[in-house]
Amino acid sequence: MKIIFNKIKEKIQKKDIVIVLGIALILRIIYLSANLPLWWDGHVYVGMGKYIFSNGSVGLWESFRPLVHPLLLGFAWSKGISPVIFGKIADLAFSVGAVALVYAIGTRVFSKRVGFIASLIFSVTPVFFIFTGLVLTEPLAIFLGLLSIYFFVKSTPNYFLAGLFGGLSFLTKFPQGIYFGVIFIVLLFVRNLKNQHSPNETNKIILTTIKKIIFLTAGFIITVAPYFIFNYYRYPNPLEPFISASWIVTTSTHLYGSGLFYYFTHFFFQQPIYLFYFGYIYLLFKYKHWKDWRKLVIFLIPTLTLVYFQTVPRKEVRYMVGAVPFFTILIAFALVHLYEYIKKHPKPLIRPKAFIILIAILVISYIPTTINFEFSPDFTQEVKQIIKENNITGPILSSDPAFVSFVENNLILFSGAEYASVIYNVSKGKYELMFVDSCDFACEINDNVCTARIEKLHQDIKKENNEVYSKTYTYKKRKCTYKIYLPKVNEK
Repeated sequence: MKIIFNKIKEKIQKKDIVIVLGIALILRIIYLSANLPLWWDGHVYVGMGKYIFSNGSVGLWESFRPLVHPLLLGFAWSKGISPVIFGKIADLAFSVGAVALVYAIGTRVFSKRVGFIASLIFSVTPVFFIFTGLVLTEPLAIFLGLLSIYFFVKSTPNYFLAGLFGGLSFLTKFPQGIYFGVIFIVLLFVRNLKNQHSPNETNKIILTTIKKIIFLTAGFIITVAPYFIFNYYRYPNPLEPFISASWIVTTSTHLYGSGLFYYFTHFFFQQPIYLFYFGYIYLLFKYKHWKDWRKLVIFLIPTLTLVYFQTVPRKEVRYMVGAVPFFTILIAFALVHLYEYIKKHPKPLIRPKAFIILIAILVISYIPTTINFEFSPDFTQEVKQIIKENNITGPILSSDPAFVSFVENNLILFSGAEYASVIYNVSKGKYELMFVDSCDFACEINDNVCTARIEKLHQDIKKENNEVYSKTYTYKKRKCTYKIYLPKVNEK
């Protein structure tokens, strides 16, 4: 038995990254075969891509969303490729690529064993895994961010490329700016100032550091500056997307999680393997890892990400995904350290092989219960049929952005219960078809003002439009009704 175990171990060590990438790829292909529906944001990114490449005649626009992902989807659409299919394939490629980068970074900063364990855990972590095929920003943003970190921690750092990919990651998902911020801080304050130096040596170090910061910043500015220029001419406030994004996370908070301990109860305690992150904090101080700038980068990124999202009123487990690659590297180091301690201890509480089995169970056990979806109904065929029968070529007013992924119309969103009435009033005479799902106008419990406003909205819609389709369904234990209307003034 021992001989077999050692042979398996030897083969894994020789082809560890091939094994990890093979597992990551196969699991994601199986997952994609389920053909899961896109989430709200995925449809919005598809719509923004169409809007960009149609010069605003098709799709939709939301100012608070970054543009790299919509640009890729829109480019595919402009070439006659389905942006949804392209997005799903891109998710697969960027997701597997991110796994490979976790391996490379973990190996470079700690050890090959840490890289292997970290990439394996990362590849099957549900909060990252589920983004494959949803056409959201996360796989691309994380891939670009990890590329930035890879070029920074490699044996011969490339500061320009670190800044370049850091900027692209930031323009894919704004919170990814934490990656670049950590690199900049570590380079400025830690990278070359570990020991005492003579005045001449200190001056040389300062000059070298300045050059490195210039290269890093140049790479970042090259990618980010055009975006600020675009904002200036479109809004015309260069900071408009960031102002809007900061505001949007303060709205509809009743639909999201909250509380000081939200991420501890919903992320760490529901995925116990990640509790070893706190074990690493002990090792950070024990081995003085803060003196190693590479290890400090790996520690600061997830820690500051966690701190940042603690301050955001809306809380969701998926917000932690940008920190997950680095959490896995840190917990892999903690696991390797604990394993070595168990091997050397004369009377360990658990045998080394049993410890490996226990960790494997911890990693695998939460996957089936974490990855689950309750499907909302698909109205694609009904909407397409009504559009065809009524020759709808103009804008569609909708409470759901899903239509933008399969129709070539301009889309106006109601944008939730808070602004639905206002948007309806300003959109009168502009839309040719309207879709309303009652569950898209969710008011906070006991908010009588909101409830009354939405009831009046439904009355106005019913009075001023012709209902051509209606269906009631149950979603997440709520009874919902979706209806399709044609405006009376535009009856054909």
